[in-house]
Amino acid sequence: LAVDGLAARHGVGIRQSGPAQMPLVLFEDDADTRKGNAFCAAALRAGAYFHPRHNMFLSCAHQPADIDLALQAADAGLAAVARMG
Repeated sequence: LAVDGLAARHGVGIRQSGPAQMPLVLFEDDADTRKGNAFCAAALRAGAYFHPRHNMFLSCAHQPADIDLALQAADAGLAAVARMG
């Protein structure tokens, strides 16, 4: 699943923008970036660094295993946001 599918599975509202290789993921109702910070902290503990207020960057150096790890970390981050209510 892509991030939007993971977010839907967790019942978390997100907005995505930017080109596909530089996505920006923001959370609905998150003016103080509390959800974004929780997402990034949980994802970091799961092995991937994301930024709560800036585009993220993909490159040809990222291998399929890197993308899989990033999606697993995003899943952990989205679970943390879901627990916030």
